[in-house]
Amino acid sequence: MLKRHQFIQRMSRKGDCWDNAVAEPFFSILKTGSIYLLRYEDQKDTLASIFEYTEIFYNFHFGGGL
Repeated sequence: MLKRHQFIQRMSRKGDCWDNAVAEPFFSILKTGSIYLLRYEDQKDTLASIFEYTEIFYNFHFGGGL
């Protein structure tokens, strides 16, 4: 399936945590700062909230915003 969609599979050696080093803190902050604090009506509401959090709050505060 990876070849069919022209993806390149990448895996680190056992014990190397570098692949998740950037993603794990992001998802931790997303969960504690947004997802765990709110109740969502439906999938559309959930996606809109996550988009707002990542694009407006996270990227500005942690991504070197304006």
